[in-house]
Amino acid sequence: MNIDPVAAAIRQAEHTEAETRYRLQLAREMYQAGQRAGFESGYRQADADEAAALGQGRPAGRARDKPRRARGTAVGTWRPDPFR
Repeated sequence: MNIDPVAAAIRQAEHTEAETRYRLQLAREMYQAGQRAGFESGYRQADADEAAALGQGRPAGRARDKPRRARGTAVGTWRPDPFR
């Protein structure tokens, strides 16, 4: 019984292609599930943070709750050297 090497190679290539498609689909589904879980977790945390802020009697998301920029000379502006 002779097996055609070309036919065997074609069958093997088709099998490899099918396996690759399956693995890519599985990876895509896992990535999307992770994205969904991450977004949902982030929204739950944001809701909890807002509820905690409102429970403390202060408005949530106000500018005073955010870090302030450092004050002083802007980058690239010239200032005289005090030691000259």
